[in-house]
Amino acid sequence: MHIVQYLGAVKLSALTMPLIRGFEDELRKAGRSQAMTRRVLVSLGTLLADAQERGLTARNVVRDIRGRRKGKDERQEKRHKGRLKVGVDNPYP
Repeated sequence: MHIVQYLGAVKLSALTMPLIRGFEDELRKAGRSQAMTRRVLVSLGTLLADAQERGLTARNVVRDIRGRRKGKDERQEKRHKGRLKVGVDNPYP
């Protein structure tokens, strides 16, 4: 419902990062919660992944956007920082 209303007339080849970010902004302006906006973008990303598997689009711009968000590397680094290696971080096995 949300996707068709805003992007229904847009061709897959015309989907760009700025267009998707604008779609996200429009959802927020329309009063959608952050959780609902996230769900809609996940659904759109899933649809684009399916279209990509079928050869209907070259790339999934929703997944490209998620990968570029700030903090991803920091969170990943923080997750891996907690892992200790026996004999390296702890000299007593």
